Amino acid sequence: MKIVRFFGLDSESALQQARDYLGEEAVIFSHREINEGVEVLATRATESQSQATPRKHSNPAPTESPQPALRLYTHLMSLGLGEELSNELAYQSKSINFSTPQTAIRDANAELATRLPTLQQPIVAAGKTIAILGTDLAGKTSTLIKLARQTIENQSISALNYMTPEKLSNAESMNLMQQLAHPNASISTEIEAFDLARKRFDAKAPTLTLIDNASLSQQDLRHPERLLTASMRSGIDNYLLLPANVSDSALEKLVSSITASMKIKGCIISMVDKANSLGPVLAIAIKHQLPIALWSDGENLDSHLYQAHPRHLVEKAIAVQRAGAPQVLAQYSEPQLSM
Repeated sequence: MKIVRFFGLDSESALQQARDYLGEEAVIFSHREINEGVEVLATRATESQSQATPRKHSNPAPTESPQPALRLYTHLMSLGLGEELSNELAYQSKSINFSTPQTAIRDANAELATRLPTLQQPIVAAGKTIAILGTDLAGKTSTLIKLARQTIENQSISALNYMTPEKLSNAESMNLMQQLAHPNASISTEIEAFDLARKRFDAKAPTLTLIDNASLSQQDLRHPERLLTASMRSGIDNYLLLPANVSDSALEKLVSSITASMKIKGCIISMVDKANSLGPVLAIAIKHQLPIALWSDGENLDSHLYQAHPRHLVEKAIAVQRAGAPQVLAQYSEPQLSM
């Protein structure tokens, strides 16, 4: 059974959309106010429902509540997990018919947490070389700066190397040096693949090297093997930056393209504060078994990078959903990939 989500400025317009699309016999499962109006979850009436005997009484009979699995499916869909994962979690539960709705939802949330792949150990340390790949406006540079700052606070780093293929002005370089906040920080700009190939990354040296790849373009996604760190087979840990404020289709294209062509250690979720739903990025991580290392609320350098814990991520997804943000990702423009 497919659940369809409708939005309107008021209840009347949202319900009318549901009837126009699903027919007058549409079954309404939920109806709630959100920031931009009213959200309605509905489905098409089954054949048995549509051929039911017409009402003989002026007062309509009370509508039965949705079946347990369907109620659970609606909850999971509201988190933005998508039909495939929501179906799997809702309809494969063996104890759902013997549980209260609250218990069933709690158990489904716990099962979702067990499926989330995460990296429990810190990804940054002295001797490490970390490269981040991501689209324009995903927060690559700010994420690397926050990684550097948090590492410097907690570990002994004798030197910090920041490398980027981009050309930076003197003012940009000076600003970046101040943001890195390390007395022995150095910045290498306009680097190319051969620069990395001839550089020996010594894991025993107390030096941290951070590589800020150029923003991924549509051409990069078509030919990811040409990326700066794609040819490096060892010495560099590549992490994919996944902005939570883009659609599931954009995330799927990004992850499937990059992971098919190069070794990715894991992912970092960004832009959680701007996301309407955290479900799509969690579903993508589960589908591709891409370990989540860290997540961040936003680009602000003062915002923290949090270690990824499955239970905390599920709780955050529920908190985003409860905040009342609209759940249709296609209705807002996602960050454009630079060309």
